[in-house]
Amino acid sequence: MNKLTKIGLTALCGSLVSVTAANAGAITIAGGAGVTWTTEEATVDGNPIGMKSNLTFGAAGEMDNGNTWSAAMYNGDAQTLTSSNIKLTMGGLGSIEADFGAGGVGLDALDDKMPNAYEEPWDSGAGTGFTTVSGVHGSGTLQYSLPVDMLGAGSTIKVAFSPRVDGGGLQADKGNSGLVSGKGSGTDIVITMAPAEGLSVFAGYSDVEGQTGDDDTSSHAYGATFAVGGVTLGAQASRAYYDTTFTGGNATAYYDNVAYAVSFAVNDNLTLSYGSHDSDRVMTGANSSTVAMEAASMQISYNMGGATLAIAHTEVDNSAYSSGTSRDANIVALNLVF
Repeated sequence: MNKLTKIGLTALCGSLVSVTAANAGAITIAGGAGVTWTTEEATVDGNPIGMKSNLTFGAAGEMDNGNTWSAAMYNGDAQTLTSSNIKLTMGGLGSIEADFGAGGVGLDALDDKMPNAYEEPWDSGAGTGFTTVSGVHGSGTLQYSLPVDMLGAGSTIKVAFSPRVDGGGLQADKGNSGLVSGKGSGTDIVITMAPAEGLSVFAGYSDVEGQTGDDDTSSHAYGATFAVGGVTLGAQASRAYYDTTFTGGNATAYYDNVAYAVSFAVNDNLTLSYGSHDSDRVMTGANSSTVAMEAASMQISYNMGGATLAIAHTEVDNSAYSSGTSRDANIVALNLVF
């Protein structure tokens, strides 16, 4: 009796090992590190040397029915877990993704799609305070992507939903973010198409409910890029509108953003770009005013295989939406990818 039990358990364990191995996913580790030298003209600043580092732990596999899955966990500077996502791809049924602060879902994917050699103008030494459209970005979000080319012209349609847009995207197992903001649920929809060779058009809309004294927010973005040879041109517009029912008239009514850029790939290694992103903050009530924050950046990057050297010069008017202020910054960055 004992021998039979032992043999049966041994066989069962062997079967479980075989099933696990047959359906196991592959694990990958990727990442990068970089050193930056950032200086601001006409300003006494501190040590200009900075560093960024990141590791991405990824996994992917295939299920018995042929569907595939993938997962990623992102570690930022100081190797702190910052965000993660899990995605299930179901062939002709599209895909569904659970995003926990990784970004790139919903309207956040369209905050600035302009071509550049290094980074967006507002992320190239412009400082803090620049407001773009974000939708449900940063919150625990579910996104469903319809099958590719459903509308023709290489179209993609994505719908993202967050039960509470609170920015608390990364929660522990069985966790709950609690009430950390006055916002309720939010829904984004994004459509991209490629109607002609080299041409890409995109548009998106977001609606976020306000609760407990916070205002409803509606946002939209639309634009296009066109590539011919080594040149890529782009232009886009976006708006984030705030219903001031709760906060009253003395508040920000909306942000109007306009961006355009051009990049030129001289060869496989060298790229040049110029981009501008302007943002008007419109206030209502007693504080009624409009302040235009303008950021423009000239950039150059040189790829050396696993390393990229980039130089950016960025000029900002009305920095952080403060009239009469300016900021001129220079960045030299060396980024390594492994």
